Amino acid sequence: LYDVYYWNLQIGNTINIDVGPGGGTFSIEEVTTGNWTVSTYPSWLTLSAVSGTGDITFSIFVDSNISSSPRTATFYVDTSTERYTIVVTQEALSVEWRQQPYIFANNAGGTYTNIVEYNLKPDSIVYSIPFADWVRVTGFDLGDTYSNNIIEIEAAGGDVARSAAISAELHFGDKTYIVTNDIRQ
Repeated sequence: LYDVYYWNLQIGNTINIDVGPGGGTFSIEEVTTGNWTVSTYPSWLTLSAVSGTGDITFSIFVDSNISSSPRTATFYVDTSTERYTIVVTQEALSVEWRQQPYIFANNAGGTYTNIVEYNLKPDSIVYSIPFADWVRVTGFDLGDTYSNNIIEIEAAGGDVARSAAISAELHFGDKTYIVTNDIRQ
């Protein structure tokens, strides 16, 4: 799940670390003398050390971002003579239905393939269609960047128009992300 990268601090420079929604591990190293300390940083980052004497060496562990908003953290490593700036920018989770704004089925019903696309593969996915016994998910697969799901829709009698909501619950460890779409017939 995590990638490991190594960065060397350079006086006067900012280290920009770009991270995907799955997170990552980044090692920071700089040869120095004296004491050093790290300023405040957000809870979605974990640092292996926040102060020391001599060479600056620590790792930054970036948690997964299971939200629809990207996030950025700026913090500093200070010595008695220098300040180093570290900026971590993390991409948001992107999940969307390929068929937008809704899935359309004719009154004869039938079997339809629907696709949910994402930029971070979930551990599992659960589809549900509450309050609509005329439509059901009969199968799906879980790929690295999308999930195909098969929907069976019963024929509608006459000129009946009906709609239902389909939800996809994407599970990432103990976090859940839900997207919905409409089915219209």
